[in-house]
Amino acid sequence: MDYRARMKLVTAELNRFLRQFAPPSHLRDEDRLERLRQTAESINHRIEAELDGEALKERVRGIFRTIMETHRGKEWPAVAVFVSAAGNVAPKKRQESVDLDSAAINAKRIQSGKSVGENWIYGGGAAEMLRRGLIVEGDLDGYRSSLFFGDRNTYGEVRAAEYEAERRKRHRQAMESSPRKPRKVNIPDTKGMVVAPSRH
Repeated sequence: MDYRARMKLVTAELNRFLRQFAPPSHLRDEDRLERLRQTAESINHRIEAELDGEALKERVRGIFRTIMETHRGKEWPAVAVFVSAAGNVAPKKRQESVDLDSAAINAKRIQSGKSVGENWIYGGGAAEMLRRGLIVEGDLDGYRSSLFFGDRNTYGEVRAAEYEAERRKRHRQAMESSPRKPRKVNIPDTKGMVVAPSRH
């Protein structure tokens, strides 16, 4: 599943789950929408990308079941509650004996047009790949367009532009934080993450 399909599924399941609770009383309507988006993003980010639709749906519902075991409030659970539950539901991974170069791995995925997480499009991960010369800014254009169009289709033009501005600001800050000279590395193979480049 691509990023848009995953987010659509997660958001739909989240909406269904939250119907049994009252929205936080201190949040305005637009803030509630933003809280919903943040929660869906946090859940999506913590579920491995290779799951198909049915497996993803079952994992999300497992997260909600875990929350219901302890949540006693009448209002929406906090984002941190969903994050903690996602960590508890996630399958335990075997300890790898070899340290993998995440930046190099994701750079190869980008050059191949495969899915990557948002951190590798804007922010610290993207900044590291650019500083090391693993990719150039143009390699990220399709991915960034995909994020924008996905947000526009879900939240509208204005909010999509606001989210993009926030991402660009975060990316600039990451680029300015700890500059390093570019260097080339050997790039190993791996499996995918979250966002695929836009075809617009």
